[in-house]
Amino acid sequence: MTFVWSEICFLQYWWDRSSEESRNIFRELVHHGKVEIVTGGWVMPDEATTHVFSLHNQLVEGHQWVMENLDIVPTTAWSIDPFGCSSVMAYLLAESGIEGLVIQRIHYSWKRFFSEEGDLDLLWEQDFEAPHMKLRVQQNPGYTLTDSCGPATGLCPDYDFNFELRDSEHITFANVHRKAEIILGLYGRIGSLSRSNTALITLGGDFRFVNESEWLHQYRNYKALMEYINNDKNYNAEIHFGTLRDFFEKVDVYNVTLQGDFFPYADLNGDNELAYWTGYFTSRPHWKKLARSLESMLRSTEILFTLTFNAITNFSNKTLNPFKMLTKHFKKLVRARRTTALFQHHDGITGTSRVKVMEDYKTKMSRSLHELKAIQKTCMEIMLNNCKNGTIPQRKVLRKILVFNNLPYNRAEVIAIKTDYPSIMVTGANNNQIISQVNCVYENEQLTKRRDLNSESFELTFIDYLPPFSINAYELYSIEEQYDKQKYVNYEGNNKMDGLSIINCNQRITFGENGMINNITKNFGSVLMLSNLNMYTSDRGNSGAYLFKPLRNRVTVISEKPNGNALFIDGEIFKEVMVSYGNGYSVTTRLYGTESVLNQIIDLKITYNMSEVNRELFIQFVTDLNSTQFHTDVNGLEMRERVRNNKQYIEGNYHPMTSLAYLDNGDVIFAIVSDHSHGVASARDGCIEVMLDRRMTIDDSRGLDEAMNDKVQTTSTLYLVLLRSEISSRRLLNDLVVRLNNPAPIIVTKMETPTMSLVLLNQPLPNHIDILNFRTLSRNEFPTKTALMMVRNMGHANSSDTFLNETRFNQVSIKNIFKTSLTGLKDGDEVDELHDIKVKVFNILSLKIFF
Repeated sequence: MTFVWSEICFLQYWWDRSSEESRNIFRELVHHGKVEIVTGGWVMPDEATTHVFSLHNQLVEGHQWVMENLDIVPTTAWSIDPFGCSSVMAYLLAESGIEGLVIQRIHYSWKRFFSEEGDLDLLWEQDFEAPHMKLRVQQNPGYTLTDSCGPATGLCPDYDFNFELRDSEHITFANVHRKAEIILGLYGRIGSLSRSNTALITLGGDFRFVNESEWLHQYRNYKALMEYINNDKNYNAEIHFGTLRDFFEKVDVYNVTLQGDFFPYADLNGDNELAYWTGYFTSRPHWKKLARSLESMLRSTEILFTLTFNAITNFSNKTLNPFKMLTKHFKKLVRARRTTALFQHHDGITGTSRVKVMEDYKTKMSRSLHELKAIQKTCMEIMLNNCKNGTIPQRKVLRKILVFNNLPYNRAEVIAIKTDYPSIMVTGANNNQIISQVNCVYENEQLTKRRDLNSESFELTFIDYLPPFSINAYELYSIEEQYDKQKYVNYEGNNKMDGLSIINCNQRITFGENGMINNITKNFGSVLMLSNLNMYTSDRGNSGAYLFKPLRNRVTVISEKPNGNALFIDGEIFKEVMVSYGNGYSVTTRLYGTESVLNQIIDLKITYNMSEVNRELFIQFVTDLNSTQFHTDVNGLEMRERVRNNKQYIEGNYHPMTSLAYLDNGDVIFAIVSDHSHGVASARDGCIEVMLDRRMTIDDSRGLDEAMNDKVQTTSTLYLVLLRSEISSRRLLNDLVVRLNNPAPIIVTKMETPTMSLVLLNQPLPNHIDILNFRTLSRNEFPTKTALMMVRNMGHANSSDTFLNETRFNQVSIKNIFKTSLTGLKDGDEVDELHDIKVKVFNILSLKIFF
C-alpha cells in the first residue's frame, strides 16, 4: 500500500512531536517508495489571490525542510483542492524540479471538454521561454474516495471500506467476481477518457485513514480485488497501489499543449446551473491586505538580515555582539516565513475559513509583523553603528527614524509619520533639510457628522530619493513656526463638488458632483468617466465566501452624493480631496507634485466598514474608451488578456487581480494598481470594476458551513494610471506595482544612531530586473553563511542582462555564486561575477551565494 503527503506544515508539526525512532521509520517509507512527498510546499496554496513572492516562499520553506530532514527532492505535484489553477504555479513547480502535476478543480466545461476529447493528459506551457509541465486533469468533480471511482459516482460508496462510516460489503469469495466486474467497468470508463492506457484513481479524502481499523479494511478489501483481477488474464488489466511518480512513469502520450490558466472555476449547483467560485477573490479583504503587508515586511527583513549577518564579520567593533543578536532573531524570522507560508493555504488567504480560524491567522500574522519590525530595527542599527561617517545630532530631536529602500534601484519614496506635534522640520544625511507637509488626520466619522476637524493628531509627509538597497536616517525637529491649517486646507464643508479639479505637472483630474473622478486629462488626451461606489445585492445561498452570484438588476449606488463634509488639501507635497458618503464609506483622491514617477499616478484610497449584509461592495469606472481589451495580472508575475464571456452574467466574468488590471484600446491604457488582491471585471467595453468587500448571512454550501459576516474597517489603495499604449508604459506599470506592494519600512530608532545614508548596492539594477527575495539558508534552525537570491526579469526590455558591470553588494564579501533550482535543491554551474548572470525574459533565476 502506498501513500502521498503534500503539505509540509502538517508533517513538520508531527515530526517535532515524534521520537527519533518514528522519524527513521518514516524516512524508510519515503526512501522505499511507500510514501511519496508530492509538491513539497509548506501548504497547498490558493493560486488566484496569492502573490508570486509568497507562492515561492512557501515552496522554498517546504523544500528546504524536506531536503534537510528527508534528503529528497520532490518530482511530482498534487494540487487537487485549490479553486482553479494558475500558470504561474505550474512555472514555479517546473523550475523547482517538478516534472508532473495533477490538478482537480477546474471549470466544469473545461473538464467535460478534456474528457470528451480524451485529453486528460496534457503539456502545460508558458507564454514565454520556460520548461513545460506534464499535466493530469482528474476527471471527476471531487477527489475523495466516494466520488473518484468513475463517472457513475453513485456506486463509489460501495467501494469505501471504512465500516465506521458506511455499511459496505466486505470482499469475499462469494462476491469478489461481481464486485470486480463492477469496479473494473468503472475504472475502464475513466481509462477511456485518456489516450493513455493508465488511469489514476484516488483512494482517500479529508479526515480519512485516521485509525488502524480503516487502514486494515481498505487495504485487505482492495488487495482482494486487485489479486482477483490481476490473476484473470481475460480482463487484460492490472490494478496496483501506486504514487504519482508511478503514474507519470507510465504515461507517455501527450498530444495536446495548452497555455493560460484555469480561472474562473465553476462547478454545478443542484439544479445543474453553473456556480462561479469568484467571490473568494475578494472575501475578507482585511486579511488579504494584512497578508500583503506581511509579505512586504518579510521580504525587506530577509534582505536586511542577509546583508547584515554577512557583513558583521568585516566589522571592527565587536562590542555589540551582533552575531548573537542576529542568531537569536533568526528563529523569529523563520516563524514569520512559516506564518506567511501558512496563510497562503487555499482556505487561508481566500478568506474561506471559519471565524475562529481567521482570527488565529490574524493573531499569527500580527505577531510576525511586530517581530519583523524588531529584526529590521536591529539590523539597521547594527549597520549604521558600525560605520564611521554618520553624524550625531547636536540639538534636541523629537524623533529619529530609519527608512530602508528595499528595492534594487533608486526610488522617490513618500514617507508618512503620525505625530501629535504639527510644527516639524525634517533633516536627512549631512543635515540637509527636506521639504515636508503636515496635515490634520481626519477620521471618516468626523466628516460625516460635521464635527470639528481634528487638531490634535497630525501626519507628517515628505518625499526623499533613496539609493538602491539603502538605509537612510532622518531627524525630526520641532520648530517655532505656528502651524497654519489654512496653509493646506483649501476648504472644508459640504461645498459643491461638481467641476472641482486638482492638477500637477503631469495631469489634471476633475470631479463630478458625487465627489468622484469624472475626467482625467494628460498631454496626449483625456478620458471621460463615471466613477461610483456601488453594491450588488447577493443571491442568498448562492453567494458566499466562495461563490459570487448577485441578483439581476439590483445595484445600489453608495456614492450618489456626499453625506457630510468634503475636504480639499492643497500642499506642496500633494493635493487631496476627501469625501465621505456616510455609514463608514469614504474616498480620498490624491495627486503628488513631485518630479518623479509619482506624478503619473492618481492615489485613490477607499475606506469601508460595511454595515449592510448580503451585499457586495465594488468601485466602478465607466470610461469613454472604445474597443478595449481587458488584462489582469497572474500572481503578480505576468499579464493575461481576459476575454469577456457574453453568455455569462457578471459572476462568470470576474477574474483575480493580484496587483494590476487595465483596459487597453491600442492608443490608451487605463490601469488600476492595487495594494492587495481583489476580484475584477470588465462587464462591457470601456468599463472596469473592482470588488472591495462582501458580507453574507447565509453559507453557500461549499464547505465552510458558516456565514461570512465579518465587519472590519479596511482601506484599499488603488493607483489609477492613464498612459499611452506603448512598451514604456508597461515598464512604468510594473515599476508602480513593485513600489506600491513594497513600501520602504519606517523604523523609529535611538537618538544616538548616526544620521547617514548607507548604500548596500553600489549601483542600481536595470529597471526590468527585480530581486524577488534574498533569504539566508538555515541548518538545524540556525543561519548559515549561504543565501538564496531570486532574480526576476520583468520583461520590459528584450534582454537577459541582469547586473551592470562591476555591480557588487557593499559591506559584504562574496566567495562563490552558483545557479540553482528555484528552491535551492539542485545546484548548477558556478558564476564568476554578478554581471555574468543572465535571466531569460519573464523568468526567475535562483542563485546560491556563499559569503
